[in-house]
Amino acid sequence: MSVIAAIAVVAFGLSLMTFTGVAFTSPARAERFLMAFASSARAHYLEQAFRILVGAALVVLSSSMWHPKVFWLFGWAMVISSAVLLCVPWKWHDRLGVRLRPMLVRSLKLYAVGAFALGALLLFSVFSAGAFGAEVKPSATQGLVYVTVTENGRAEAQLETHVYFPAAVGRRPVVLLNHGSAGSSPKQSIDWSAEAAYFNSKGYVVLAPMRRGRGKSSGISLESEEKNCELSSWAPGIRSAFTDLDAVIEYAESLTAVDASNITLVGMSRGGFLSIAYAAEGRHKAQIRSVVNFVGGWVAQAEDQCQADFNAVSFAKYGAETHIPTLWLYGARDLFYGDDAVKAYAEAFRVAGGTLEFHVVEGVPENGHWLPRYMDMWRPFVDTFLSPTNISPERARER
Repeated sequence: MSVIAAIAVVAFGLSLMTFTGVAFTSPARAERFLMAFASSARAHYLEQAFRILVGAALVVLSSSMWHPKVFWLFGWAMVISSAVLLCVPWKWHDRLGVRLRPMLVRSLKLYAVGAFALGALLLFSVFSAGAFGAEVKPSATQGLVYVTVTENGRAEAQLETHVYFPAAVGRRPVVLLNHGSAGSSPKQSIDWSAEAAYFNSKGYVVLAPMRRGRGKSSGISLESEEKNCELSSWAPGIRSAFTDLDAVIEYAESLTAVDASNITLVGMSRGGFLSIAYAAEGRHKAQIRSVVNFVGGWVAQAEDQCQADFNAVSFAKYGAETHIPTLWLYGARDLFYGDDAVKAYAEAFRVAGGTLEFHVVEGVPENGHWLPRYMDMWRPFVDTFLSPTNISPERARER
């Protein structure tokens, strides 16, 4: 759908620029073209259908364009104004055209220059932000940095952090990727390049840190992975993870190309839980605009079988503490939680006052917990969630 929308927007931009060339090389032909607007019922209805098509394409594509909110509004303006004109007699539009068409003809070259500027802007906005298939292209710029974690004035760790910059210009919002538990490979660094390219295509700067004791990061991880039904036992690991996120966000604030007041946390498994938790209680929670929670949970309740489910208790608490938009994506038949527990987590968060869009995705091979590995399965949900209407700063501030 986004590729079709991109083709429509590019075609519209090229047609505007072509009109400019005609206006300067063959003014009489350009004048005849303008004078035909709304001159008959057929011309009226064709014009509105074309404008609705282009407007809808802009709305669909806007989240992947440079300055997405501007083009989202522009697209809706085209759709709504054309819909209104379709509801009135075409001769009313013709009467308006009788007044406007001669004015356009008299100022043909000025109008043509404006058309060229709009066409060029549309093309720039599509290609600079990577709206054409950027989900499979490498990031424009990437690098590895080590972010210092400081506690009580003393450096405690250096966090391996991969930074991916999009091709889009200007200060860009941030996606901060949070990994899950270590399993049997605590020293293995995670390759986020595919996910980073996807979020880069939407204009985000992507930061992907490895928390203390993971990958090439120094320090000792306090995130225990042993079974423990004492709810308070998990607090040290969560506090340590919060401190790591504090350091990464403060590093983001030092980057001139980054808008660190507009952060989306994206986490997988334990990282999904952490993303929700930080948005509720983290030091920089005011800078978090939205959360994408993939199969989030701090403990594997289906394995541990604790009387009190730490995940459910925690999500209820966090739901009362944050009301920013959140997207929860879980795979059916998650062997670490179970389907009933997953639904209970979302319901606990919602009942406590949290704002969430919740989906259980069918068809994940082997184990629903592996959903994050299958981008084609989750991408449509994230595309919709990251549209400007869902995560605008104005909405996110309604905390």
